[in-house]
Amino acid sequence: MEKSSLLEGIGTGSFKRIVLARMPIGVDLLEAIYEVVRGEKIQKGIILMGLGALQKAVFRNLKVFPREYPVTPKDRIYFEVAKPLEVV
Repeated sequence: MEKSSLLEGIGTGSFKRIVLARMPIGVDLLEAIYEVVRGEKIQKGIILMGLGALQKAVFRNLKVFPREYPVTPKDRIYFEVAKPLEVV
């Protein structure tokens, strides 16, 4: 990579399979994703897209990067939105 590049790194990869799932209204999104993972025996993956609506959501992020892993709840900050949201 060139020294003046705007990127810090770049990588490539490939997919072995694609799994699509549709969840009914009113289910817990995280629990539904876990069900897909268990049912499809997914060990590694990435969610490339999501489209829909949520009745409420809890967002989380790191307050600080911990010196030791794993990350624990005390390392995180949580933000709850208790109204409908669109996922795009």
